[in-house]
Amino acid sequence: MPGRIMSAQQAKKEYGTKFRSIRKKGNEISLKNSQGKKISVNKNTKVYHRGKGNFGVYSRSGDAARHKRGAKDQVGKGGMRHTHD
Repeated sequence: MPGRIMSAQQAKKEYGTKFRSIRKKGNEISLKNSQGKKISVNKNTKVYHRGKGNFGVYSRSGDAARHKRGAKDQVGKGGMRHTHD
């Protein structure tokens, strides 16, 4: 199950010591997406941890499409579905 939704800056604080795949340079956060490619996002971009050091960029439309395709859980479902900013 995907982790809770948080800003990229919060993800860096929480997972930065556990995984080398997330780095900060100025206002940009560099992280590894699900395909294993490095992407750079703004520090305020909403992201979620997908496991094993991979992160996904959150969007409402992507979450709705995921649910429509029959996924049993949305990103950050239940008590985990909130932001900490």
